[in-house]
Amino acid sequence: MARAALGVSLSLASRSSMLRFHEMQSKLHPDKFAQATEHEKEISDEHSRRLNESYKTLSEPLLRAKYLLKILGETDASGRDLDPSSLMEMMEWNERVAEMSSADELTAEKDIVQKQIDNILA
Repeated sequence: MARAALGVSLSLASRSSMLRFHEMQSKLHPDKFAQATEHEKEISDEHSRRLNESYKTLSEPLLRAKYLLKILGETDASGRDLDPSSLMEMMEWNERVAEMSSADELTAEKDIVQKQIDNILA
């Protein structure tokens, strides 16, 4: 839902996603429908709400991870339905991140994880 609404790939939300969000929000914002019928206002409100939720999902790492788990078939993003190897891998990533002492290390790890995600989804 989130990626389809913003027309983006599964890579992290980018500047183009942000620009697309603002473009769509300017068209859908409820203020643009002040003179519209009540039904049109309701439709505008709903679409604007969904667009905001989609952008938030793509922009916030935890929400994004939960969404990716959901679309990859993991029904419970709390981790209860994950197989033990997936849980172990997540714990190892958390440990590596906790031990990092610079933004460069974090960026390098993020790039590695993003490549792994891209390979899985390819």
